[in-house]
Amino acid sequence: MLFWGLVFGRRSETAWLEKHDHAKTMNPDTRHPSVSAGTIIGWCVLAAGIGQVPIIVAGLLTARVLPQAGLLLLILGLPSGLLLFLGGLGLIWRQFAGYYCVNLATFFAGIGGFKSPYIPFIKRFINFGPGTEDLFLALNLLLVAVLAFEHWGRLRNLELSKQKTHRIWLVALMALGLCSVSIGRAMIHREKGEKTRAAELPVVGSALQDFQTSGKLAYISVQTRFPRGITSVFSGTSTEPAVLALADAHHLKRMDDPAAHKKFLPQVRAWKLNDTVFPSKFSPNDWYYVGRLKTMPKVVIELVYRNADELTFDAWRAGKSTWRSSPHEHHWRVGVPRPYTTDTCSGMGLHRTRVGKFAEQVLEEIGAHGASKRL
Repeated sequence: MLFWGLVFGRRSETAWLEKHDHAKTMNPDTRHPSVSAGTIIGWCVLAAGIGQVPIIVAGLLTARVLPQAGLLLLILGLPSGLLLFLGGLGLIWRQFAGYYCVNLATFFAGIGGFKSPYIPFIKRFINFGPGTEDLFLALNLLLVAVLAFEHWGRLRNLELSKQKTHRIWLVALMALGLCSVSIGRAMIHREKGEKTRAAELPVVGSALQDFQTSGKLAYISVQTRFPRGITSVFSGTSTEPAVLALADAHHLKRMDDPAAHKKFLPQVRAWKLNDTVFPSKFSPNDWYYVGRLKTMPKVVIELVYRNADELTFDAWRAGKSTWRSSPHEHHWRVGVPRPYTTDTCSGMGLHRTRVGKFAEQVLEEIGAHGASKRL
């Protein structure tokens, strides 16, 4: 009896110690010495969250002068930045809350998901136009899938009742998130090609039907259904009288301040389009115009005319557009304002959209040197 009692006592003590040690490993609050995939992704997400700080600061500064524009910047940057910052810290410290924060930011921070890449510095090496954001979103979703797999595996260490609760929330969040991304992506339509007339261009063509061009018009456009808008860049050939007639028809203001010239047509540069087809550089001696389309008051236009022999136009659904005109070729773009090639006329335009209103205000601030606050 004594022998078996000792053996039983030793085995019970050993089992209790093993159970106690296993319970420690099941605690999600306990940091593990090994580096997991979640920890590495957490640092990337944390960096992405910190990257939203300039947008938040710009929103705070802009709100003093343009309250609506500043509020929009804060709405775009603050929630996503906060979720990414907290999510990154949570993943680094192996907290379950980190997984949920990252999932929320990835699926719901923007129409169709968060399209800024979590992988640091990838923007410097990959840029093939407006479709680049789809690649970044796909990479973000891939990282979320890795996190979901790790999250699911760690749930096995919890009590059965807690496992069920976490798994229900995880599955529901994934299902809702994928639906959000699918619906958001369906509301975005991208188009690339050529048109024979300016009147055939998406959305803004009706306002440009009197604009005389020759040859094909190369264009790239991005349309959104909600909020309703268009970003488009187009390029073609026109003459100086036609460009001046367009500027006169829409009451465009000429801007002579070189500091304002540098802020024209940012979308063209951002998309890094073929400079031969969509020129983006101008000289201080070129003519710069800014204004709104007469028949579309919420479409802001930037127009740059090269004194040599070209005209370039670029338009942005949320803010700007550009043109390039020459006896031989004329380039247009609808999208975020970007500089065109030399000897071009550039501009940018906004369609009827809430984002367009924001772009108008920003453009007015940019053009404060050479254009009135209300064109």
